[in-house]
Order: sequence, then structure tokens, then C-alpha cells
Amino acid sequence: MRVRTTSLLLLTVLAWSPAAPTLAQSDATRAILLTFEGGRRGDAARDAALAELASHVELVTEDQAIATAETMGVDVSSPQGLAEVVRELRVTLVVMGAVRGSGRRGRTEIVVVDPDGVELARVEAPAPGGAASRAEIGRLAVEAVDNANAALAAREQVAEPEPEAPAVAAPIVYDDEGDDDEDQASTREGWRQPLVIALVGLRLRTLSTSVDEEATNTRFFFEADMYPEIELVTWFRPLTDADDELARGLLLGVRGSFSAGIRYIDASTGEERGMTSFRFRADVGYAYTIENIVEIAGMVGFGMDGLDLEGPTTSFPSTLFSYVRPGLGLRVALYETLFVLDGGIGGRIGVDGGAIAGAFGPGLFFGGVDLSIGFSGIVAPGFAWAARFGYVFHSLSFDGAGGPFGDGSGGQDEALELRLLVGAAF
Repeated sequence: MRVRTTSLLLLTVLAWSPAAPTLAQSDATRAILLTFEGGRRGDAARDAALAELASHVELVTEDQAIATAETMGVDVSSPQGLAEVVRELRVTLVVMGAVRGSGRRGRTEIVVVDPDGVELARVEAPAPGGAASRAEIGRLAVEAVDNANAALAAREQVAEPEPEAPAVAAPIVYDDEGDDDEDQASTREGWRQPLVIALVGLRLRTLSTSVDEEATNTRFFFEADMYPEIELVTWFRPLTDADDELARGLLLGVRGSFSAGIRYIDASTGEERGMTSFRFRADVGYAYTIENIVEIAGMVGFGMDGLDLEGPTTSFPSTLFSYVRPGLGLRVALYETLFVLDGGIGGRIGVDGGAIAGAFGPGLFFGGVDLSIGFSGIVAPGFAWAARFGYVFHSLSFDGAGGPFGDGSGGQDEALELRLLVGAAF
């Protein structure tokens, strides 16, 4: 890891300056919070510590030290100028830290030293992630400062000969050669995604399918008002903890839904008949996270949308649209992992149309698109939810001598959907 020049200079001067204050000079605890090592995750851990320490001690930040130097007209980048700033600010404790490791192995280390650089307290906290881990970092930062104050108080009560060379706390830094690897691990850790997300719930949808018959200029159609399907969605990220940054983005998904026991009125006979609606899709793709906020995913999959109408019927045939689907997905973390905006778009390249092809074709060429937008989230300890709106459209083109229903020329199939899902993420 690379350490900010100001942080290292400040720690050096605190240990070197004979005029650095001690607890005996002031009853108030004045602490300065240095930059945590670990890239963006180090910044997140420092922010969590700052949020709790701000109400617990008289806190001096590096920005305040720089501002004081400007007011005094000294050069904060020089040891002499920084020493003057330290004396002016009457610093009692120095808090520094680092985030090490990646994935579930990641930890935050917080060290508190006195103005001479002697270690007073050291704690280990989880790496910054969701709200719970950040709250734990803040709590342990306060605990470390309390322990450091207790150590100072005990040292004041027990008169001991001053050691010739106090043991200076080892800075939480590493050799440059190893630091680059650690910084890269911290940077690519980012918005860590669960290994598995499994959701179950309702898909509420409306359906409208129509075909134009060329010989008689007649339109055949089937429409269904909103009806429910039971849906199951599962996403796998098998390499989410891998050290290889590229491997982390591997994404696999399987989803399916069905509805049984739904009744409709046959337009040709007026009879009530049963219908079964079902869907299935499998995807493989790759997802990339940007700045811990945005995730963009590209994928390709195979799917089927089917509607089985109880027969025999002369009003409309059953359908089974199978297709290849290239698609893009976008997720934006609006509030950590609790509230995420997500959307997607996919093309549908027709493979087979099922019974509707033979009824009006027998040749059928079709293609389409599906769109979705909604919100989702993950709440500790693993509860997941999603609510999404969707639209599906297929454009149909028939070719051939026609079938039992007539000589079809073209048509369309479209659906509106509302999906409400809950489940688990781990």
C-alpha cells in the first residue's frame, strides 16, 4: 500500500517533536484521524470511524491540520512546519488504520498511538461493506480510543522511568512491492455480490396475441386479462470470492414461472376452457462493477414462453415461442445493498413458434424484445426482495401455404408484467 505523504510526515513528527503535548497538559482528549490505507475501502472504513469518533472526542482531521498550517503560514509538507501545527493543535492521540485482504477475509485494523508514537491500543474490525459492518468499525474505533485513554491514565498514575527509546508502533504499511497487490485487491473488491440469490413470488401479467389471415383479411386474436404465475428466480456468482478480478464477474441465472387452473372463454364456441401459461430461461453472462455503485452485465441465454390452450378449439392455437436472448442489465446502488435500481433489455431471436406456426404457416419467423425496470435489495442477514415492471413483444411473420386456421401473413404477441419476489441471498 502507498501511504499519503501528509500521514507519514505527521506520524514522523509526532514521534520526533519534543514539544508534542501529553495528557498532563490538557484534560480534553484531542485526536487526529489519519487516512486509512486500502484505497476506496480504506476511505470507507475511515468515514465509518469518523462518524462515531466525532461525537466521542475532540477530533482533529488532516484537513484541519492543513487549514491550520495555512492560517499559520507554515509549510505543512516540511517536518518543521508540521511540528508547529501539531503543537498548535495540542494533539493527544493519533488514530490510524488500514483495510487488509479481500472478500470475506477482509479486515480493518485500527491503531491508536500517543504523540511519541507509542502504541496504546489496537483493534480489528470487519472490512467496510453494508451498514452493519460500518457501524461495527465505528464502535471499535471508539473502543480503541477509550482503551488508549485508559492506558494513558494508568501510565500517569504509575511513575516509571522513561525508556531511552520508546517502542514506536509499526505503521500499518507494507513494502511497495506487496502494496500494489493489496491496493488492487481492495479496489476490485468494491460492491461485493452474493454467491447465490434465490427468489420466489408472483408474476402478474396480461397477454395479447393476434394473427392476420391473408385470404379472408380476418384477424385471429387471443387476449387474457391480468392473471398470476408462480415464479422462481436464481442467480449464481460461483467465483465471487476469487482472487482473479476477471473471474469474479461470472454470472449464471435460471428462472421459470407457470400458471395452472386458469380458465378462459373460447370465442368460437362460448365454452369455458382451461389454459396453462409457462416460462423458462437460462442465462450466462459477465458483470462488472464501477465505483461500488453501478453494475453493468452482459449476457446471452435461451428461453421459452408458452401458452397451452385446452382443445380442441378453432378460435386460437396454443403458442410456444423459443428464442435465443442476448441482453444487457444495469444495477445502481441507491442506498448500499438495501435499495437498488435495476433494469434490463434483451433481444429475442426466434427459434421455434410451436403450434401457432403450423396453424398459420407452416413457416414462422419471429423476433422481439423484452424490457424491465424496478427495484431490489438485500437486507441482513440474507433476506432479498425485488419488484419489477416488464414488457415483452414478439413480431410474427408467416410463410407457406397456410394451415388449419388459415394463411397467416403477420402478427404480434405482447405482454405486460409485474413481478413481486422475496427470497434469500448468501
